[in-house]
Amino acid sequence: MRERILRSAIEKISKYGFRRFTIDDIARDLGISKKTIYKYFSSKSNLISEIVDEAVLEEEVAYKKEMEKNQGWLEKLQGIMTVYTYPDIPYRLMDELGRFFPEESAKIKKNIELRQKMIKELLNEGKEKGFLRPHINVNVMLMILHKVLQMPAEEEFLQENDITVNQLLQEMKDLILYGILKRNKVCS
Repeated sequence: MRERILRSAIEKISKYGFRRFTIDDIARDLGISKKTIYKYFSSKSNLISEIVDEAVLEEEVAYKKEMEKNQGWLEKLQGIMTVYTYPDIPYRLMDELGRFFPEESAKIKKNIELRQKMIKELLNEGKEKGFLRPHINVNVMLMILHKVLQMPAEEEFLQENDITVNQLLQEMKDLILYGILKRNKVCS
């Protein structure tokens, strides 16, 4: 029952947002009483906290898997750049989460800081091993990657272009790592 309640809450959050969904919506959706929901979750805030906790844990596990499964430096960097496991918390709702549930937003920010730390370590390693151009400022590159990776993906854009968030991240990663110019072509 607990999982069914979580799944219903995630659907309601995606549809109505964090503030507008209600425990009544979930009870009606599942054909159960609010009392049953409160048996598993003490409040709406507690339910939201569980959803965020699960999303953050899933993201952290994905980061670690990418680092462990990939052998080479570039594969690790590419893997960590394209991890996105927050489908339960759409980008469009991150601002709302921050405004009305700051303690939950702080959990996600901490997770983002973990990704940033991992990317910075990889960039420094790449620079030390000569994989990156020597004049690259790691902190500037990190800031650019952070802005790009945290850029809200508008659902309308994704639908119009028939791509997923993961596909968008893959495209952005390719642009950052390989640019837009063909190799060995003279542009004049």
